[in-house]
Amino acid sequence: GCERVYGFAKAEALGRLSHALLTTRHPMSVAEFGAFLVRNGQWTGELWHTTRDGREVFVESRQQLVELGGRRLVLETNRDITPRRQMEEALRASEERLRLALEAATAGSFDWDMASGAVVWSPEHFALLGVAPGSLTPTYQAWRDRVHPEDINQVEAALHHSLAERRDFNAEYRVV
Repeated sequence: GCERVYGFAKAEALGRLSHALLTTRHPMSVAEFGAFLVRNGQWTGELWHTTRDGREVFVESRQQLVELGGRRLVLETNRDITPRRQMEEALRASEERLRLALEAATAGSFDWDMASGAVVWSPEHFALLGVAPGSLTPTYQAWRDRVHPEDINQVEAALHHSLAERRDFNAEYRVV
């Protein structure tokens, strides 16, 4: 695993302290970590390591004190979670871009997550609906209930067409 994740050959890694070999960045000082480990016998958390070629990887780490041959050692297991962390960061950035776009929109707009059913409305959309931001349950049904009854069939037809064609939904309608 050390070769695959970090790029160090077995001969390079054997006998070396992992935090020195991998230039570990820990959420606490080495002294604090050592005291925590002695006090609790184990630690689980996330660490940053540097690979042989200088890349930084994020790992989920579990470290436990063990007795072996009269010596007290630390058994450390690490799992590379760099791809997961990158996806989480990309999702956070995407959500922030959506939030900023909704705030900047001059017309009412919304984003509907069809998988979860959640709806995010721009502040202008709340204003067009005549309600205070956050006052409606963020669902499709709450939006549908605000569409004028004489317009709902036309609006839903346009919505279903945009879904079928995988195009943006754009419709004019009255709200209640």
